[in-house]
Amino acid sequence: MSTLSVCLIVRDEERHLTDCLASLDGLADQVVVVDTGSLDATREIARRAGAVLGEHPWAGDFAAARNTALDLATGEWVLSLDADERLLGDPSGLRAALDASGPASWSVEFDDHDARSGPYRFRAPRLFRRAGTRWVGRVHERPVAAGVDLTTWPLDPAVLTIRHLGYRDLDVVQGKAVRNLQIARSAVAAALDTADADLPVLLLDLGRSALSAGELQTAVDALEALRDLVPDGSLRRRGTDFLVRVLIVAGEYPVALHLVEELDRGDAWVRWLRGQALGLSGRADEALEELDGMNGAGELRDLSGCRYDPAPLTAFRDLCRRLSAAV
Repeated sequence: MSTLSVCLIVRDEERHLTDCLASLDGLADQVVVVDTGSLDATREIARRAGAVLGEHPWAGDFAAARNTALDLATGEWVLSLDADERLLGDPSGLRAALDASGPASWSVEFDDHDARSGPYRFRAPRLFRRAGTRWVGRVHERPVAAGVDLTTWPLDPAVLTIRHLGYRDLDVVQGKAVRNLQIARSAVAAALDTADADLPVLLLDLGRSALSAGELQTAVDALEALRDLVPDGSLRRRGTDFLVRVLIVAGEYPVALHLVEELDRGDAWVRWLRGQALGLSGRADEALEELDGMNGAGELRDLSGCRYDPAPLTAFRDLCRRLSAAV
């Protein structure tokens, strides 16, 4: 039978950690908790739960802390978790998936909710064989093997879903956004000094973090720099997607409409971006043409695969209809 280590990095998580660890019942052979400088009861909660407790002084690098947890893990498989996350699913089904001669890594479904934008779902490579795997990236970290991103298979959400609670409080969301922006800035500065080949990915991280923190010019600069470095491919498309979002938030609708033409006009998400820019610039009829062309999309899926509740689409389409009828 395969063995599973669940690895967490934590700091001042006494509010969340007990419930997180309780959600692991019947699933983990080993729990590793690496503390990055807690001043509350986090360490004691981990000890009482029987976790292997490690320490990693916080230095603004999520990957380094996660690698310390990996170094303490003994399981054949590792599930990476945060204290503000809860596991939902079928432990026996998960065991069967790990015991089968299948992929070496799985993407796990996340059930999330942002206090600013509402519910959304996405997948992330959180479950993988421990041997040969390391984390890279100071922020928006990701697991790699031999320096290459893991190739993952989608794990059935009924077998395992991770519910994230950490973005449901507006003050917490804003605080994390500022923290991530600081880390992303440092990562880009270091990459520029060393000619790091990961610079385009780090620029995407910086652009995303700056957008979340409301520093729109920083986001524009980072995403434009990414586009200068990457002439085509999925990374450029993701950078363009986020740049169009930034420009819409900034009210730069003509520039957003120009850039969105680089993306696939048949994609429902691209129609959503274009529809927003048209509607907000007073072109309600053209916006409705785009939004109605989404063929009744049951969800909004961006170019990274993140899936959003369609309620904002419905509300925006209704607004455009009212504006069109009023003309």
